[in-house]
Amino acid sequence: MVSIRVLDEGIDIPVCKQAFLLASSRNERQFIQRRGRILRKSIGKDFSVIHDFIALPSENICIDDCFKKLIDGELDRVIEFAHVAINKIEIYEQAKQISNCYGIDWLSKKILKDG
Repeated sequence: MVSIRVLDEGIDIPVCKQAFLLASSRNERQFIQRRGRILRKSIGKDFSVIHDFIALPSENICIDDCFKKLIDGELDRVIEFAHVAINKIEIYEQAKQISNCYGIDWLSKKILKDG
């Protein structure tokens, strides 16, 4: 199934076990709705798999504050997903590598989120 925003609200497909989020929203309500579509319980469904693609600038360009803000927002979403993920250690490690690559203070970001 492919959808552009139609699955944000009102559609219930609990048997769906896998989703690919190619354009995540910074809108918290949309973010929650999109996750909820795939995370709904259903008979015979023990878990769901969500592939949330993040947008990152090329490592070969000069990274200014605008790009760091984009990366920071993407990492916020990654950390939010990781908190409830089975593979959270792997996700944290990948986020840490991204943070280091772009000069973002990963430790303070994770501590603030874990609070």
